[in-house]
Amino acid sequence: MKPVLEIENLGKSFGTKVIFDRISFAVGQNEVLSVIGQSGTGKSVLLKNIMGIIKPDSGSIFVNGKNLYTNSGEIDREILSKMGILFQGAALFDSLDVYGNIMFGLERSKMDIMEKKRRFSDVLNSLGLRGYESKSVSELSGGIQKRVGLARAIVLKPEIMLYDEPTTGVDPITAGVVNSLILRMREIYGMTSIVVTHDIESACRISDRIIMLHGGNIIFSGTPSELMESTLEEVTDFVRR
Repeated sequence: MKPVLEIENLGKSFGTKVIFDRISFAVGQNEVLSVIGQSGTGKSVLLKNIMGIIKPDSGSIFVNGKNLYTNSGEIDREILSKMGILFQGAALFDSLDVYGNIMFGLERSKMDIMEKKRRFSDVLNSLGLRGYESKSVSELSGGIQKRVGLARAIVLKPEIMLYDEPTTGVDPITAGVVNSLILRMREIYGMTSIVVTHDIESACRISDRIIMLHGGNIIFSGTPSELMESTLEEVTDFVRR
């Protein structure tokens, strides 16, 4: 499987606390990779490193073989534009309606108006948001807010989608819908997905592969069935908690 995203010897510390101690992994084209681990093991920090929100102390991040960071240490904005993220809680703009939230990135792009309209219409249909265009964020349920946040990300057609705790704060039925949407976005748009989650049931349902962070390292990498069969103490404690 061709790697789309490669992490090589990534290191990050905050003061004396080591978050990552030269971790490495790759994510293949169209793959869904889930990242699990106890609170404080650096799952969200990993996403922020990949998005350039937090700069790693060492190591490299490659997208399609190109380093996210230039030789001068600056972020390559062209590479960054290939990524989309669904933040925990959707992180919508309260001052904008559904239309404004989804169009936020499109309106700042250079594509022509007809293409913008086509993309907007496509995500409304694919995420079941038709009829919500003029609604304010406060009128939306948690599940619909997640859909709008996802629509805002995928309308720009990223190659890589990052999900930060996508099933947190929603009921089990909505969590199932969110999981289905992640798989559907992979099917429709061919996206490579990285999902940070503490939800083992969700991770096992949607993932091709799962890695577990612990003590600054990756202590497990394998399929969902291999995770459930693991006898590693840290894994069994997390899965059975």
